[in-house]
Amino acid sequence: MIEKDNQEYNYKPIEMCPSFNRCNHNLCPLDPYTNDRPYVNEGTKCVATKPTRMNIAEQFAELLPYKGLTNREWSGQLTWARRDPKEKKKFVESNTKRLKKMKKD
Repeated sequence: MIEKDNQEYNYKPIEMCPSFNRCNHNLCPLDPYTNDRPYVNEGTKCVATKPTRMNIAEQFAELLPYKGLTNREWSGQLTWARRDPKEKKKFVESNTKRLKKMKKD
């Protein structure tokens, strides 16, 4: 059982991950204390898919401020949120055209 902000939880989000038993990444996005841990570059990555992590994180919203996202994914989301709506629209339109062109080839 873990406690965060005076709330107790019977399951750790990290233990709900289907990759939990075979994963050795030291900065798990489902670990409520990941930001308190030192980073050790072991060349490992989180192997759980983003949708899997986000689904688990929904159940532990109070524990996981990054919502199950990696630091890089969270940073990208913040960057996108700060963009001007016109700039977002232009970006989406230009990349939609590129994708359509790639599908034709």
